[in-house]
Formats: sequence, structure tokens, C-alpha cells
Amino acid sequence: MDYDAGDDAFPAMPAKRPGFLQSYHSSQPDIPELPVEHRNTRDHYWNYGWPMSMEDVRAFLQVHRPRVLDNDGPTYFLLAAIGSHAAHTSDWFAIRHVLVEPMDTVNGLSEILTPDGRPAVSFFMVVSTASEYYFQARPLKRHMAKLTELFGKEPIWMKDAVEKKLWHEFYNFQV
Repeated sequence: MDYDAGDDAFPAMPAKRPGFLQSYHSSQPDIPELPVEHRNTRDHYWNYGWPMSMEDVRAFLQVHRPRVLDNDGPTYFLLAAIGSHAAHTSDWFAIRHVLVEPMDTVNGLSEILTPDGRPAVSFFMVVSTASEYYFQARPLKRHMAKLTELFGKEPIWMKDAVEKKLWHEFYNFQV
């Protein structure tokens, strides 16, 4: 059986706006282009989302999920609670926790180290250069609005702290 999708089966991509990535659909938010530094970074991916220090993590949980803090759980449990809450609150279930390299403006270290023992910053990403899927499967405008409200700041691009050759093994995401 042949399928004729017709001329309008796939809507045309919106026009690319200067300074922003090409959107794949008009329902996707405008995401700034990658920083210029990414061109010189061959061994690391870049992620778009929200950095959080451990102080930020505990403050977030105190407001949104205070019972999680009752048992003084391990760091990965606290980070998973934030990811879970963010996903359910925003209806965007592809948010992932990764580690990014500290910067002058973002330096709140995580309690989790990279595979080679370096300190890093906890980061909740919604877009990444790690794969075509992570780069193209973007949240809708309503998801981004809710996530930005939830995290209390605009998302930013940051360089992943884990080398490309170890990335998929270290994070072990199912997509």
C-alpha cells in the first residue's frame, strides 16, 4: 500500500532568526546559537539548560520537594528528585542531569566528580550536541517557559565536563 502524504504533510520550518538555532517547528522556542568557544572544543559536547550548585539544589528541594531532604539522601538521589520534579511539572520528560565545566560566572560545584576525578557543576539539560536526538528533540515553548520559571533563570549553553569518548558510557541515558 502506497502512502501519499500530500504537499502539506510536513510543515515548512520557520525562518532562521539571526543569533538563534534553526527551529524545526514553530512551537519550539528560540534557542541561542552555540557560543563561539564550541568551535574550539573537539573533545567535549555542549549542553543547553540550567546549572545548579549543591546549595541551589538543596534550596530548590526545600521549596518544591522538602520531604526529599528529610533522609539526607545521597547526592544522586537529590539530583534525580530535581530532574523528576522538573519533568513532571513542565511535562517535558527529556530533561537530563549532566556535569559541566565550571566557568567564571558559574562555579557552584556538584558533589559528583567526573570519571577522571575533576570537580564539575550539576546541570539540567534540554538540548545537547551529544547526538542528533538531543539536539533536535527540543521542548515546546510552553515547556521552556515552565522550566525557566521553575529554575528561576534563563537557560544557558555550557561545555560538558565529560569527554566525548566517555559521555555515553558515563551518563548511560536510554536515548
